[in-house]
Amino acid sequence: MSHELIMQWGMERRIDFIEYLLYWDGKVNRKDITQFFGVSTPQASADIKRYQELAPNNLEYDKSRKCYLASINFEPKLIKPNAERYLEQLLSEQSSSDTFLQVRHVDYGTLPNIKRSIDADVVRQIVQAIREKQAIEIKYQSFSHPNPSWRWIMPHALGFADKRWHCRSYCDNNQDFRDFVLSRILEIRHHKPCEINIAHDYEWHTVVTLELSPNPRLSVEQQHAIERDYGMDNGRLQIQMKAALVHYFMQEYHLHSEEPLEKQELVLVNKEQVKAIQQRLRPESST
Repeated sequence: MSHELIMQWGMERRIDFIEYLLYWDGKVNRKDITQFFGVSTPQASADIKRYQELAPNNLEYDKSRKCYLASINFEPKLIKPNAERYLEQLLSEQSSSDTFLQVRHVDYGTLPNIKRSIDADVVRQIVQAIREKQAIEIKYQSFSHPNPSWRWIMPHALGFADKRWHCRSYCDNNQDFRDFVLSRILEIRHHKPCEINIAHDYEWHTVVTLELSPNPRLSVEQQHAIERDYGMDNGRLQIQMKAALVHYFMQEYHLHSEEPLEKQELVLVNKEQVKAIQQRLRPESST
């Protein structure tokens, strides 16, 4: 990249930064720019002047506060404000060092994230097995059995659900595809070429559409609130996911009919259709 292009990209990012602060914080000054980007005060003045040329109606100078304020008619011209991204930056461990958010931070709190202990060497070998289409022999601590046991699996993908990482694999013991929690893989001792066609993992390769709506047992006011929460269109929300992940989603959002009312904000409108797809993909699940 040429020096000229680097300079141009740097100015574009600083101008985006100006609009970002005007939108989210309502004000910006030269000090914000000089401290965040390490440029001179004259350069910061030039950046603000350039933004004024691009969006003349978006800011006005307040002499008493010695800063530029977002005007009453402010409209973003260069950035596309994204609430989800803004809030994700609050949660990011990097938000204090490499995002615009660090300039004027807002106080926030989150629940502690209890991390599962995962062996780095186990992950390394699984990733290699996926890339090289190998089977591996693992020592696995199943939740349903008191003692760990050795088994051959053929991993072909990683997945994150139920607040944990797992590898999607064919299990030689069970003769089917299933999920193995990474933190429960205690050891890997052997590798061999994979003889299983991963295209036969129909649950993983099939995309299912779930249609959600507010729980009809709730009051009309509560249903309207849920429609707004989830950005529903005419009381419906459609989302797509791999069939293999549907049961995790249903658990997280309490979509099983036996769940108590206070836990069920949402219901699965096309439940029978989804169930039919699941039974077609995994017939033994219906027994």
